[in-house]
Amino acid sequence: MNPNFDIALVDLGFSTFGDNDFFNFSLQREDQTDIVINLFRDNDAALLRMSAYTSNIVPFSISRRFFGEFARAALEPFRHGVGVGMTDNSERLCVYFNLPVDDYIQGNSVIVLETLLQEVEKWDELLPLAGE
Repeated sequence: MNPNFDIALVDLGFSTFGDNDFFNFSLQREDQTDIVINLFRDNDAALLRMSAYTSNIVPFSISRRFFGEFARAALEPFRHGVGVGMTDNSERLCVYFNLPVDDYIQGNSVIVLETLLQEVEKWDELLPLAGE
């Protein structure tokens, strides 16, 4: 097992993964809504898969403008950026990033988490206007 997985988790203020490959926690906003964060240890790919979900749901009908923004963001992983998508049986957007751990630099998981939270905030602001 790659010890950098545990270093990345400890950087976030948690104990090591141990025997589990999955870890999740939530952060509460000032408005009392929660942001759920999921961490998955992908040993085969040497990636810490990090994801967070919006609080707002995707409306039934979305505008072409919103769809364009969503489509552009969905392609960001091809440029090593933060991706946006939807998982099965969810009405919320998932913001995600795959953090390589083979050459992990201490503190990177904190930077990625901050970026994910900023993206979740951005999409939560856009979602109520998605139908316009």
